[in-house]
Amino acid sequence: MHGQAEAGCKVRVRFIPHHDHEIEVFDAVSGKYLGPAHPSDAATDDQRRAHRRRKAAEKRRLARALSAAAEQTRIRYAAVTEAEVPRQLGSLSVAAAERAADQERLADAAELALPDLIPPAAPPDHWATPASLRAQCRPAEPSGHAASGDTRGAEQ
Repeated sequence: MHGQAEAGCKVRVRFIPHHDHEIEVFDAVSGKYLGPAHPSDAATDDQRRAHRRRKAAEKRRLARALSAAAEQTRIRYAAVTEAEVPRQLGSLSVAAAERAADQERLADAAELALPDLIPPAAPPDHWATPASLRAQCRPAEPSGHAASGDTRGAEQ
């Protein structure tokens, strides 16, 4: 539509939900069809191919993770040579169970972490630091008991 419309011309935009590559433009007053409009910042063919490759790699990674999870949750039974009641094998050690629980807790914490929630501490005073960096840091915590107003430790 570049160069085909008057400045300040009011239009109506219609789109088809599964056609994200173009919209249909109509004059708002008369309803006259002005033509299709395409995004000005559309990705190139190489960018689309790279995006599809990344998504396919992520799909394969997630499929491997799902397969590994299914393997770990499968119930194992003891081998038998004659018909008998199936016996479940419980060959998981305490250390292995704790290791798996620790990894799960760490993964959950990593997902919940907000890296810029607590700003970094201010650098020491003897460092040459730009004012803009000092403004982003939290103030240095006072050291010693006298600075905090607690004089009990200083008298002893």
